[in-house]
Amino acid sequence: MIALVVFFSVLAAVPTPGNFTHETLKQPVVRDQLLQWLRILNFLGSSVTETELGDGYVAFAQGLNKVRGTLLKPYNTVSRITGTQQGWALFATPDTRPARLVVRARIGKRFRVLYRSGDAEHDYAADFLEYRRVRALYNPGRSGPPPTYAGFAERLSQRIFDDFPDARSVTVSLEYNRITLPDEEEARDAEEAHKLSFERKDP
Repeated sequence: MIALVVFFSVLAAVPTPGNFTHETLKQPVVRDQLLQWLRILNFLGSSVTETELGDGYVAFAQGLNKVRGTLLKPYNTVSRITGTQQGWALFATPDTRPARLVVRARIGKRFRVLYRSGDAEHDYAADFLEYRRVRALYNPGRSGPPPTYAGFAERLSQRIFDDFPDARSVTVSLEYNRITLPDEEEARDAEEAHKLSFERKDP
């Protein structure tokens, strides 16, 4: 019995290419990767075409998901009841617009950036904000930030008000940046979203 549980748990945890379709192949970053593999395979003597390589990978990804789903079917009821589902995709496709947390405080008459993900010059409370369990409170998914985002932002603003007695307000937002390919010009069209503002409540 234990061996079966271990088997199904390992099978469920094995990463897959995800829900990969022909539409996925049209994404610029995905197509660029496909062309890179095509060049490598052609250099090694393969005569495969772009269409054949794309069709082959879609068939492989969908076939793998189907086999995995069939094998896991007997275990799905148990995993739903126990909340032990493990399905996930390992970097199935790159995120071309990743988000980073931006925290600002109005001190005096101007706003000051206290923290921006990946920015060494603005690293207020970086050890705390970059801890993996804290990141889970604000890191967005495909549909936006998690339900914990607003509560996280409010609690963070209170910490900032404690650390900066002159701060009058705090804004927390997510900044979406477009990732460019190596031969493209650096993107300068960052988009700010999910902005929350908090005012100091004087006693």
